[in-house]
Parts: sequence; C-alpha cells; structure tokens
Amino acid sequence: MNGLRSLLITPGGRHGTDEFANQFVERLSILRVRGFKHLNLNSFPSLRHLHVEDQLKLTSIDLAPASDRLLSMKIWNCKNLASINGLKTLRNAGYLWLGKTALDPDKVLADLPPNLRSASLADCGVRRDLALSERLRTGGYIEADYLTVPGNQYS
Repeated sequence: MNGLRSLLITPGGRHGTDEFANQFVERLSILRVRGFKHLNLNSFPSLRHLHVEDQLKLTSIDLAPASDRLLSMKIWNCKNLASINGLKTLRNAGYLWLGKTALDPDKVLADLPPNLRSASLADCGVRRDLALSERLRTGGYIEADYLTVPGNQYS
C-alpha cells in the first residue's frame, strides 16, 4: 500500500499496531479499539501525526522511534496511560493535546519538547486545568485546541 498516508483504526478487537505496519503512513489515528494495549511506532517510520483516543488498556507510549518525525500528538481518554517515554526528545513537535490520562501533569510540563508551540493538558479538574493553562501560557505556549486538525499548520 504505497499510497497510504493516513490510517484510521476504529472499533474492533486489536492488541496493538504491528499488523498495520506501513512505511508510508504519516497520520495514524487509533479510536475506540477494544483491547488495544501496545503502540509500536517502529511500525510507522514516516509517522508525523498521532491521535489516540479511548484506549483504556494502553498504559505507556514510547515516542523514541518517532523523535525526529512526529509533529503533533493528540491523546484523549486513555485513563490508564501513565507514561510517555521520549516526550522531551521530540525535536519537531509543534502541537500537543493531552486529556483524561493518568499522566502526571507536572512531569509532562517538565518534559515538553523544546520546539513545541501549542499545548494543552485537560481534564485534571477545573482548578487544576486553569492552573495548567496559565503555566503553559506563562511558558509562552499557545493553547492547543482539541478540534484543531494537527498537520495543517505543523506539517
């Protein structure tokens, strides 16, 4: 599938992404896949945009294989996601939106990529969300909008 640039994996039962490996995919979305617990970014050497949503069994993501390429990442409702390895090493990331995860917001803020322009951390509680938004704004970040389609301005 040489022409495949975007891959959307939706409902059904899958444990991981290995069976969908594709060297040409630039945009990967994994939405509401029952039983999904392993995201192998080595399977997508051209990946630039990652969107993961409603993956309750996913506990960690290793971004190291995509550190040179990943431009945007949106993660929502992955309530058991407690670690993102390699966040700080994303050299070209411009957009980051995280919400409803088990991630420690203070650790995420400490590990933000150096060239990041737009970021949001959401659903940590109303007061906490406001405090996090203020910290991001004070740090010079533009608030990332969940409805923004990453890739239009960051590709």
